[in-house]
Amino acid sequence: MLTALVRARLKVEFAFLKMTNRLPEFDQMWAHGDVLCSRDTVGLLKTLFVRENSVLGDG
Repeated sequence: MLTALVRARLKVEFAFLKMTNRLPEFDQMWAHGDVLCSRDTVGLLKTLFVRENSVLGDG
């Protein structure tokens, strides 16, 4: 359950900061060191703390 809550928070934060053109802030706050997540070359969010890498798009 905690994993689902963290993934949901990451998705909301990513969508908001992408919409406001502040993705470097997202990288500093959540993707620092690629511990919880990272962004691929296309700009999609990838969570790294679940068994399989999950790609979270804009949707």
